[in-house]
Amino acid sequence: MCNRARIVVGDVERGWAEADRIFEHRFTTAMVHQGYTEPRAAVASWDSSGQVTVWSNTQLPFDVQSTLAEILAIAPSKIRVIVPGVGGGFGGKLRVGVEHFAALLAKKSGRPVKIMTTGEEELTAAYPRQGTLIELKTGVTRDGRLTARQGRIYFDTGAFAGSGPGVASVATMVLAGPYRTPNLFLEGYAVYTNKTNCGSYRAPSGPQANFAVESQMDIIADALGIDPLDLRLRNIVREGDEGPTGQVLTAVGLEECLLRAADAIGWKDRRPAPGRGKGIACGWWTTTGGSSGVYVKINPDGTVALNTGAVEIGTGALTGAAQVLAEELGVDLTDINVVSADTFSTPFDFGAQGSRTAFAVGNACRAAAADLRRVLFAQAALLLGVSEDALALRDKHVVGPEGRVSLADLARQSQMAGAG
Repeated sequence: MCNRARIVVGDVERGWAEADRIFEHRFTTAMVHQGYTEPRAAVASWDSSGQVTVWSNTQLPFDVQSTLAEILAIAPSKIRVIVPGVGGGFGGKLRVGVEHFAALLAKKSGRPVKIMTTGEEELTAAYPRQGTLIELKTGVTRDGRLTARQGRIYFDTGAFAGSGPGVASVATMVLAGPYRTPNLFLEGYAVYTNKTNCGSYRAPSGPQANFAVESQMDIIADALGIDPLDLRLRNIVREGDEGPTGQVLTAVGLEECLLRAADAIGWKDRRPAPGRGKGIACGWWTTTGGSSGVYVKINPDGTVALNTGAVEIGTGALTGAAQVLAEELGVDLTDINVVSADTFSTPFDFGAQGSRTAFAVGNACRAAAADLRRVLFAQAALLLGVSEDALALRDKHVVGPEGRVSLADLARQSQMAGAG
């Protein structure tokens, strides 16, 4: 075993005593590859100063940089990682894959080396989602109120830990479900086995744990003769509730979401014919933290350069960040030129993982735009002869009560004056 995580709330023994029915089930899920179209690939080249440049389709260029520094036993400043693009990742390209092999072979041969895995190699030795065994015991009253839940999930993490410790921890919260259950005893285990190493795959641990929780909710609803939607609505978390690890939940819209989904699929006619039916389920997930930085510059032609260390993996997250920046600066989205994912020329980013990029990079864009507005308004105030408080950004101009000046003009003047 490489990790055990636990969440304990209340007293499950008391919860069993309060329950009219207790349901126990076991669920299993298989090991699954992410199925990205482009396999893992890297090109490495060393120069005469002892610096290695690695072009990779990784989701985490800065993490690969630090990992390569350990493997190659050189300073991170001697390693440059560039991500030209990613043909699908879904978590499978979060960790170093073939980059270290390319770097070591390039150093040994004195020539650039490219390595790209085959489909067979991907399925044999990539970083698939862990297979799981899940045991759930849930107590409920006759009218469908949850009184207690005991759960245990085992992750087959393979021969090495990989992301096993992390997913075992997160899974305990997912096992609680977005429900108000007063008594919980939840455990997550990552277990070593004689198999290929496992990694991350879209909300690591979430689908496995949520599959078990929501399947059992449907079983309970049928056994009690309660509509599955009604059972969920009687137990879901609401605004201001406390989560299983003590956090106070805000901006909770789960009831509205469920009702709208039910209405959209015609839930009242959920069994229209023999052998046909409709299902509904809910769940929750965490967002990864970590810092993101951006550099923002207005060019003399009025376009805007957005420099970020984040990787675009096909989610449109960087397009979203560019939209945020465009709105904040009063320019068009087509005016934003994005440069990304180069450990030498872009600021640090925690990486394309955990549904964090649009939020983290978007907020970095907002902060950078606020700094840039202060500079623009100070410069424009002198040109227009008005107070900075009277200025606004609109339609690619700084606009005052009786005049305006374009961002392009301000950038050109700033450049000529050496103001930066």
